[in-house]
Amino acid sequence: MRRVVSLLVAFACVVTAAGPVWAQQRLFVLASKELVEVDPSAAGLGRIIRRVPTPFVLPDGTGPIPVAGGTKLVWTAGDGVGVYDTRSNDFRWQALPGVAGQLVGASADGFTLMFWGARPDAPLTFHGQLSALNVRDGSVRTVDLGTNVTNVVYAPVGDLLFVEKSFEPPASYVEVKRAGDGSLVRTIPLESRELFSLSVDSGGSRLFAYATDGVFVYDVASGALLARTPGDDGVYAVRMTVDEHRRRLLVSAGIERQSFLMALADDTLQPLGSVPLASMAPYASGVLLDVSPVSATLFALQTSFVPTRTGPDDCRSSALIAMDVDTGRVRRVADLSTVTGTVDCQVSMVRLTEPKAPAGLAAQVAGNRAELVWTPVMATSYELEAGTAPGLSNIGRFTMTENRLTVDGVPPGTYYVRVRGVNVLGKGSASQDVRVVVP
Repeated sequence: MRRVVSLLVAFACVVTAAGPVWAQQRLFVLASKELVEVDPSAAGLGRIIRRVPTPFVLPDGTGPIPVAGGTKLVWTAGDGVGVYDTRSNDFRWQALPGVAGQLVGASADGFTLMFWGARPDAPLTFHGQLSALNVRDGSVRTVDLGTNVTNVVYAPVGDLLFVEKSFEPPASYVEVKRAGDGSLVRTIPLESRELFSLSVDSGGSRLFAYATDGVFVYDVASGALLARTPGDDGVYAVRMTVDEHRRRLLVSAGIERQSFLMALADDTLQPLGSVPLASMAPYASGVLLDVSPVSATLFALQTSFVPTRTGPDDCRSSALIAMDVDTGRVRRVADLSTVTGTVDCQVSMVRLTEPKAPAGLAAQVAGNRAELVWTPVMATSYELEAGTAPGLSNIGRFTMTENRLTVDGVPPGTYYVRVRGVNVLGKGSASQDVRVVVP
């Protein structure tokens, strides 16, 4: 395995404290013709809770994305989207006139879907367009992405687009654009043109690139290359997942009939450890990862196949793997092919949990008016608590649907406030307390 062998050590050698384990979580696997909800617990991993047929609707590209506080799951399907209601468990297919392309993400509040598509301008050149669909009112806003677009990655908290452009000498580059109006923020030249995968953190502060000649991390504000580490030209089906809660980059890939999961520090790319994932066939294709800031379990979805000389690869199995998010220890493996009775390698997954704690809570006081604002999370509403001391809510609780609150006529005094998101699975963790002084 060349470089990978030297990294086969426990994640636990350089880890941070685990996040809280939330009991309320739902796990869905999307296959070619059905959406399957499975038991996410270690004891019952893979046990089928319900199966929902999705006839004649094949997933295309990105897997299910939760929107509207997790009340809906949406994925690209042909010239429309598949929509699953997580409360009623109903499925429908919806055409999207004027919205073409692949679903690449949702806004931080979960109420705007981002699609991108490309049309050929000339041989080997493509013109890209972003379509932003507001799920509340159905309005669509478009952003011109220019020519030679080969990939688009979205950072929801920063509301930034990372537009990869290739086939132009001397090398590939990424244009960082504001999703709101398409204005250019920065151009970042890439060190390599042979890219396997591109990823960003949710705030859009770091850009990660996995190429044949290495792994690279760039500072988006300056465009500077922060670090690089040697790559391996023998890998395939590379996917990167940014684990912001633990400040690391998770890389999954296949190499020499084996798939593996590797953790790197998100700023220096220092190896933190790697674990092999057993393959159930001569080749393991890409491994999809789901890591959550509110759960100590990491889920990996692995597919295995046998290559053929002609025609498509022969799919053999798919497996759902539950791992300790900090140590990499495998807790349980469920063979989905056996559980569902269908051999399908065209699968993806999504997990729903309570909202993570909102970040960036800030207060501004003008006279007896207090204005509070925070970074949105995937929530249907927010609950703000106010008290006379940290952690107390003896003054009251306020409920709102937007990520801001203005209160007039506040009596003079010192107050402590915190906010938490609420979604289809319940209340999330509270933010840090903020001290508010009204003179």
